[in-house]
Amino acid sequence: AKRRNVVVSMPSVEQSQAKVFAEDHSDESATLLLQRVVRGMIDRTFYKKIRSMHEKQRAASARRKVKPVKKPNAVDILEPDGYLSRATQQKILQRGEPMDRGEVIQRAIKIKRKDTAQLRMEMGEGVVWHAGETKSIRWTMLGTLPIAKVGLYLYQKGEPKLTIVKSIRNLGKYIFSMPEDSTLSDEYQILVIAEEPKLPHIHSFTPAFTVAAPAPGQLVRVPPAIPTIDVTFPIRPNWSWACGSSYNISWTDSGSVGIVQIDVMRKGVFSFRVIGSLLNVGGMQYAMPLTAPTGDGYQIRIRSATNKKAFGLSSPFAIVDKEAATAVPRQPKPQAHFRP
Repeated sequence: AKRRNVVVSMPSVEQSQAKVFAEDHSDESATLLLQRVVRGMIDRTFYKKIRSMHEKQRAASARRKVKPVKKPNAVDILEPDGYLSRATQQKILQRGEPMDRGEVIQRAIKIKRKDTAQLRMEMGEGVVWHAGETKSIRWTMLGTLPIAKVGLYLYQKGEPKLTIVKSIRNLGKYIFSMPEDSTLSDEYQILVIAEEPKLPHIHSFTPAFTVAAPAPGQLVRVPPAIPTIDVTFPIRPNWSWACGSSYNISWTDSGSVGIVQIDVMRKGVFSFRVIGSLLNVGGMQYAMPLTAPTGDGYQIRIRSATNKKAFGLSSPFAIVDKEAATAVPRQPKPQAHFRP
């Protein structure tokens, strides 16, 4: 029988051994031998790659270093309103430096942590602010954290006196007129505070200043008069407006009223709207909707669209169903008379 030529990929030494065995044995024995040699080569190559991969993983794990977590330095953290933590005060005392509040705050600004924020008012000592006078309130922002919105509040003797403005853009200044009816005192302060959810403690006070009487010759700002509106119809007391019927709503006004809007109120609470924007012509015709809620205690409110304080109310009236208003009451049947 002719010998079969079996070609496999193996090293030269093992291939020569296989040929020697093939010459000494039959074709079947040579084939089995070659299969065992090839299987052994595959197994050795596979496990060699696995061992190499495991060794690389162990070497990488050994080279990997765990970075220590950096704890925040309590000495660099500023407390609200420029006050320093005890650790910072102790550090400054150990240096032999003075603990004057103004100097300490200035020094603390230089050593504060980068991720902090602070507001500082720009107002000197001994400022006199006359009642009715308009001044510019200015402040600066220190640190790197952004402060988008701030609020300004007027304090007297450490107690809140007036809300100047809330949630305005942090532009660093605000124009404010001191109210003319302010109590004359030398213990006023203005607070600026960051109105941010993540920065509720960032704030600053101005030094105490004096609110004095208006200066001689000072121009006093007179507030504009509020326009008035008087409703002339409906004005009859205990009047009923049937659903589906039309009536003229009329009014008179004084001052600058402009565009008006007309609503139906019930016992002081908004019920439904008649019209949202109407030229101030003094009257309009209106048909009560068939689906309007019925009842008593209704009023017509006419209000300026530009000045919500200018409005007028009609006399109370009732809204009744159309069928109930037009129904003819039944006459009682005459009773029969019987003769005794």
